Amino acid sequence: AYLASHRLGIPSLHLLESHLGLVAVATIFTIVFVALFVWKGVPNISEAIAMQLPEEIIAEAGEGSLEVLDAFWLEPSKLSEQKKIDLNDLFSPYLIDSDVSEIAFRRGIGPNALALPDGMVVFTDELVLLAENDNELIAILFHEIGHLQRRHFLRRVMQDSLATVVLAMVFGDIEIASMV
Repeated sequence: AYLASHRLGIPSLHLLESHLGLVAVATIFTIVFVALFVWKGVPNISEAIAMQLPEEIIAEAGEGSLEVLDAFWLEPSKLSEQKKIDLNDLFSPYLIDSDVSEIAFRRGIGPNALALPDGMVVFTDELVLLAENDNELIAILFHEIGHLQRRHFLRRVMQDSLATVVLAMVFGDIEIASMV
């Protein structure tokens, strides 16, 4: 009753909700806004947060990463110990002043290399065997160092988390947001 007597020229909520054109415009606006926010806003926010995180938090986030990968996807390397030593010797001049804490070797996921948040870089046996020369492996190492410097792993985790939260707020259900 109070709102009806003090409208101040603002249309009633019922009038707005019952106007199909306004509902359509609001729906389209909401979809576009949420899509743009998830597409552009979430990555930018995630990058800003990831680049500001203290090293202690990054170390904690990466702690145990290799153990999880070993438990589910990776297997011990079958490269000879000498080959591993040779590769570490090859890489060592390029690791000075880098974020790399250790080079590890595993197998089981095909030719690949991974940069983990704690600074470990994992090369798979399949990748080492596929490389035609040392320069290819050095280039891959530089690529992984770039992932560490730009904190891509952390950014991705934050992006996925933020996107899930935003979609949960839109849909009102965390399970639907996770599926999307």
